[in-house]
Parts: sequence; C-alpha cells; structure tokens
Amino acid sequence: AGSWYKGAVQITLTAQDALSGNGTTFYGVDNGETQTYGEPFTPDLSTGVHSIVYWSVDLAGNTEAKQLLSVKIDNNPPTITGAATPSSNGFGWNNTAVNVNFACGDAESGIAGCGPDATVGSEGANQTVQGDARDVAGNTSSTTVDHISIDKT
Repeated sequence: AGSWYKGAVQITLTAQDALSGNGTTFYGVDNGETQTYGEPFTPDLSTGVHSIVYWSVDLAGNTEAKQLLSVKIDNNPPTITGAATPSSNGFGWNNTAVNVNFACGDAESGIAGCGPDATVGSEGANQTVQGDARDVAGNTSSTTVDHISIDKT
C-alpha cells in the first residue's frame, strides 16, 4: 500500500467468512458513490493519492468495519537539469576539465535516480554528457549538456 504506481492499477478485493459465508463486498473510490464489487476493477485515477474504502457483509448480515486502501499514482516524469562548470569563455571553449552536474526533482513519488554527474577531461569540440532521472513510480526523463569544447594546449 506504500508503493507508487504509474498508469492504470487493477484493484482486487477478497472477502472471507468461514461461518455463514461470503455475502457482498462494497467499495467507493475517493468518497464517490458506493459500488457493489463483482470482479477486479481498474479505476480511472489521475496523478495523486487516492482512497478506496471497502467492506463486506456476510450471509448472516454481519458488516465488517470499513477498510481503507491508499493508491498512489504518479504519471508525470521527473524534471532534470544539467550544468557545466566552469563556464566556457566567450568563444565557447574551456582550457580545463569540465564538471557536469545534474539536479532532479519530482513532486509526486520522489526521485529514485539522478545523473550520473561526470567530468569531461578529454580535448575535443562539442562533447556531450547525458543525464537521466527516474522517479519512484518508474517514470523517466533525460537531458543532455552539450557544446562542451576543451582545448588544453
């Protein structure tokens, strides 16, 4: 229940009663209308934290206490930015190694991976470094820091 999901999530509810037997299970999504449960369902959930309340009534008419299932959806990719230091001169060149650092953010599930940061030390024109971001739900994004030109001689 503490996991984040991307995309559709199928919900399966199970009732057990060893005495009189299972009766009917009911549920509601985000304080919506009460539904009768018949088979697994896939609610249309947007990015955010959603509540599914469910309960069962056995064949003797006993009603269990309402249960709460929290479903966390993150359909948005994380953000990623990259920066090269030191900055190049007015002609677009560096005469030392260039460090490339990435910063990532995710407002929903949080960041699971970012980068990797890199140091470009070899001479050459228009070198690039790619960074990748991954959030806890599994969404990804990437960015490229380019135009890294180094001449140490």
